[in-house]
Amino acid sequence: MAVNYVLGVAGQNAADARLLAERQEGQETFLAMVATEWERLDPARYPRLNRAASALAEPDDRAQFLAGVDLILTGVAALHGDRR
Repeated sequence: MAVNYVLGVAGQNAADARLLAERQEGQETFLAMVATEWERLDPARYPRLNRAASALAEPDDRAQFLAGVDLILTGVAALHGDRR
């Protein structure tokens, strides 16, 4: 499971880098554009996208990756008992 997560994140980051290279714009510019579009959506119909827009505009890839690792480790600890 952890290996799948790490390889999945690596693959997604590589795909994102290729996409952004083709678009000739940086990650911040692209995500700000998407965030603006999400903010324009009807909050009653798309509440999650509307709330996520502010977080999308200021991404922290490292923090997001580490949060995923933490979730996996928390799940492993729950399944096998916390043996620290």
